[in-house]
Amino acid sequence: MTVNKPLILLIVSLFTLSLCNSVSAWECDVHLNAPSAIKVGETKTLSATGGPAGGHFSWSNTPNLNPSGASATLTGFEPDRDVLDYIYVTVTYTTPKGKSCSDTKYIYVCQCDIGINGPDEAKMGQTITLTTEVDDEGNGSYEWESTANVLIEPSDDLSTADFTAMEAGTHTVTVNYTSEDGETCSADHTINVICAAQISGPTSAPFGETIILSAQADPPGGYFEWTPVQGLVDYGETAEFTATEPGDHTLEVTYTDRYDNACTATHQISIGCNTKIIGPNTANLGETITLESQVSPPNSVFEKWSDTDGLVPYGPRADFTGQAPR
Repeated sequence: MTVNKPLILLIVSLFTLSLCNSVSAWECDVHLNAPSAIKVGETKTLSATGGPAGGHFSWSNTPNLNPSGASATLTGFEPDRDVLDYIYVTVTYTTPKGKSCSDTKYIYVCQCDIGINGPDEAKMGQTITLTTEVDDEGNGSYEWESTANVLIEPSDDLSTADFTAMEAGTHTVTVNYTSEDGETCSADHTINVICAAQISGPTSAPFGETIILSAQADPPGGYFEWTPVQGLVDYGETAEFTATEPGDHTLEVTYTDRYDNACTATHQISIGCNTKIIGPNTANLGETITLESQVSPPNSVFEKWSDTDGLVPYGPRADFTGQAPR
């Protein structure tokens, strides 16, 4: 058998070269996690991983790049280079044994920028208009999105939209814009939708007095239900309340609209005790009349009579002898 020695040497050499390259890859490895795009003025976080563990990272001298170990923040800017649409960032990892390896990412600088203008608060069922402001001279396309229980009605050109929330809470509206060149950008707008129900009526009353409360809500077409408490009579949109004891009372009504969305409103009432003096309204000079205090509720504690000339108190009763006017 004849052996071609040069061929054997070539095979051994190639095997050795492949083995060396494989070992080199395991001696240092680094990967840069970076966004694919960034807006001018927008700040994003980049991160890097490297191995074997125990080494350190160094970052390229890219403008607006603020490195901190294995991570860095980058604020978008317009690159002053031949390739005007990209920012490049390089991270280098040096292992504990001094081996170094690098990874570079090119980040596209978005020229597309859009924002949403409009109120940040609305009542349930109230319709508000949202408008867009886009930094693009061309005519792009819009797409609106929102959280659940929200009605979005875009205009004919889709650049504005009417927003109506059917449920109280925080809702987020998103508009996605695509330029004529195919570049995309988006913006979010948060709206706090508050319950539209409210209660009208006195905030204070003497004990034993019946007060009338009324409830209002938007949108119309729903129904009211008062939370049961002692002394409350529920009539739907109105209610009567007669307190069974003095003090502060909280009354609550729940409004459910035609979409079965519910919200509540509360009303505070301060009920004071009621004191009456029973007895004659007049007395002759020297005449003694008897007066009696009547306090409600019945278990209220009697305190004292006023310090009046001719008045002799004894508990909840007092005798008064007519005095000459001064």
